[in-house]
Amino acid sequence: MSVISSKPQKHEIPAFELMADYVGLLQRNRSVFRVAMVILTLAIIICYPLNLFLAKTQSNRRCVYQFDPSNPLPQDGISFSMAVTKQWMDESLHPSTPAGAQYDGVLALSEELNFRDWTVSVTFNEAPMIDSSWNGKFVISGNTLSFTPDDDTAMTFGAVMYSRQLLTPVAYTVNGYHIVNPYRTPLFYLTILLAVVWVILVVTQILTHFRTQSLIKRQAEALEIINQAMQTFASFIDAKDSYTRGHSQRVSAYSVEIAFRMGLDSDSISHIYYTSMLHDCGKIGISDAVLKKRSELTDEEYTRIREHTTLGARMLENFTTIPGIQDGAHYHHERYDGTGYPEGLKGIRIPLVARIICIADAFDAMSSNRCYRGCMSMDAIIEELQANAGKQFDPNIVEFMIEMIRDGFVDAVQRQYPFSFTQAPDKAEV
Repeated sequence: MSVISSKPQKHEIPAFELMADYVGLLQRNRSVFRVAMVILTLAIIICYPLNLFLAKTQSNRRCVYQFDPSNPLPQDGISFSMAVTKQWMDESLHPSTPAGAQYDGVLALSEELNFRDWTVSVTFNEAPMIDSSWNGKFVISGNTLSFTPDDDTAMTFGAVMYSRQLLTPVAYTVNGYHIVNPYRTPLFYLTILLAVVWVILVVTQILTHFRTQSLIKRQAEALEIINQAMQTFASFIDAKDSYTRGHSQRVSAYSVEIAFRMGLDSDSISHIYYTSMLHDCGKIGISDAVLKKRSELTDEEYTRIREHTTLGARMLENFTTIPGIQDGAHYHHERYDGTGYPEGLKGIRIPLVARIICIADAFDAMSSNRCYRGCMSMDAIIEELQANAGKQFDPNIVEFMIEMIRDGFVDAVQRQYPFSFTQAPDKAEV
């Protein structure tokens, strides 16, 4: 069987990997959403009552404005003016204060201003005498006339007053309370903006949740498809030899458990699972006559058997969905002391996944019946593992394999993936 290998000119990120990355991104963003929601909720809870409190505080503060009658410029949307609309002289009725006049005052407010409980004081050049007035209450104290309106809507008022000569205003004073509308403040608008963002985040999180669940389901389905495909292909490999049926599943189970006990991360364990499942794929290209031969192999046949490592690596070369998956097939017969094949790598130069598969593969071979020999006892296998630590096997991994034998893990695996033959082959045939 020949295998034609061609390297792709361009390696693209697989769709499955993109989906997995996107699912991970969405799941991480859920934490960001939650933090943002907490911050926004606290901000809204603080801003709304704070806005009401500040509006009430400002509304309870009396404001005083001083105006120059010669140039009464508006202040904070408030302006005041007083003008003489009529004037006359009446010495018969008011001999000491003959100068009479009608004085009309106007308090002007900007449209958005709510000015309540206000009073106006006008200081003249001499003390006036009131004859009559309208729209409020007038009080004279020395040269100062104070006006309090009947209600806050009376923005105009007036009085007829007499004096020795026509009165000249010297100063205007307006005081009152700015009633702040809490629903027209910058802080209120900020609260509304935060609430809108909060709603947007809630809707976004709901939509993201459903999208994430859909992607997680698709990811699980894709993983299941890959897993089933791997196991199906592994069963094709093992079917080449009835004595090795279930071998790939058992080696994969041992390899994953070793990786777990070594403390490797979940991504590395998943990589080892798939890599170990296909470690013997190169045997597809080895003839049955060689694989199932019960007598001693010739040098040529042994060389052919060894080729299953390089053959498997070439078969998996274009399997880019799982990077480095060919390492298990290529290097699982390398020995820790450098006397293995196909490249004679030594020590940690052998990829970790291959060092793990090496001991898992050797254990399964020793613990199962093969066409050329019977299985070994567990005590004998342990002695073999210990004797070859640092030679065939990574000494740091041997202890995990022995631990799995002693705590019954391998028994559980062998029950789940039983051997096809529980008895050794007839020695007369070997």
